Amino acid sequence: MNIGLAEGHRIDAVVSDVVMPRLGGLKLLEELRLRSPEIRFLFTSGYPQNLETLPAGVRLLPKPFAMDGEMAGAAMNGFAPLRIS
Repeated sequence: MNIGLAEGHRIDAVVSDVVMPRLGGLKLLEELRLRSPEIRFLFTSGYPQNLETLPAGVRLLPKPFAMDGEMAGAAMNGFAPLRIS
């Protein structure tokens, strides 16, 4: 996996689907935490019942969701405020 992180920059948080082509979300989490153990992760999934367990500190937002909904707000708790630059 090649993730281009410029020197002096970091990734604070990631929102990712669990199921993706070539590189699944759990593998992405594993790879990114090797570089940045404190990174915050929010997974989304249309099939949350298929997930047995998630790693510690990882939140799950089941699809479909509305960003103004209670579930989305609860899942995003701890992500805000994020500075986007």
